[in-house]
Amino acid sequence: MAPTIIADPDGDILLLLDPEKRDGPGSPSYKKHILCSSKHLTLASPIFKAMLGKTFSEGTTLLTIGHVKIPLPDDDSTVMISLVLLIHGRHHHPEISRRINLNFLKTAAVIVDKYQMHEAAHYFTESWAERYLDRHPICYHHFRDFPLLFCVAWVFGLEAPFKEITRFIQYNCVGSIVDLMQMAGDDLPIPKGVIEKLETARRSAIEDTIQVLADLIIKYQNHRGAAMCRVDGTQLANFEQLHVHRDRCDATVLGSLTRGAMQEGLYPPAAAGALRNGSVYLAMQRVLGVSFTTGCESLRDLMPNPPGVPQRGYSCHGIREQMATSMMEVEGRLSGLDLKEEKARFKAPPMPSYR
Repeated sequence: MAPTIIADPDGDILLLLDPEKRDGPGSPSYKKHILCSSKHLTLASPIFKAMLGKTFSEGTTLLTIGHVKIPLPDDDSTVMISLVLLIHGRHHHPEISRRINLNFLKTAAVIVDKYQMHEAAHYFTESWAERYLDRHPICYHHFRDFPLLFCVAWVFGLEAPFKEITRFIQYNCVGSIVDLMQMAGDDLPIPKGVIEKLETARRSAIEDTIQVLADLIIKYQNHRGAAMCRVDGTQLANFEQLHVHRDRCDATVLGSLTRGAMQEGLYPPAAAGALRNGSVYLAMQRVLGVSFTTGCESLRDLMPNPPGVPQRGYSCHGIREQMATSMMEVEGRLSGLDLKEEKARFKAPPMPSYR
């Protein structure tokens, strides 16, 4: 018979964990048992409270004979035992796991959400997560770990990490965030609407990035009146050619920028389908990497020193810098999600409050 872990020596509930595989029919035997109190379980979890009520067989058995066995074949035994011991006040029990990694935290988040133990377990789960993140900062994780980090921050109510994690996903996810979360597993207890909001922000940022280039091209296409080129007469051998040069420079920018954008598949915007399946970061790099030139770059007598050598930064008229500034504005709008706002929006279990 499996040894029994004692959470409460006077307990009336025996939780059965870690079932052994069976080749034939029949109820499985369980490798781990934990004796605990129905009072503690029902206080910590509305799910256990309902299960041990009069309308469920576990509850009627408890009321009839004073104790009941409850098999939990789907719950991770290490995490479940740790949580049960902690909510019973057995903080120094040797069966409480001391090895906290990301998979342990994710599994704990799933169980806490499943049994709605957010408030009862908050002190411990928050402590676990903070200790883990102190040793393993968010930015050092492989991207495949971010769905798990997302889940942990959501369930355990970690406001600052939640904002940082969701912002990182918005900016770096290649392809659909919805698909990313589905590949991570169906058991992550994050509302679909939260994930869809992240995906909407990702797609919007990519569209805004593509539009930066399109707007610049339109600006040159629709230009009327004074030239965009701001070269002055001191950089021309013949001052009388100033207006001709400025018009020619603007035309060169428009032509080369349009050609470069089309070569990169960025123009017209409707043609940038492949870019929409990438990340915001990759979209920005593609736009900033578009090759173009200006009429001023062909001049051989730009001043100042050395004579006859174009000053590239000046002759490009700061166009690439303007693009970079616009990208920074787009990036600035990707600020991640606010945990309290999302919890309220989806009526998720409230973050713990103490009075």
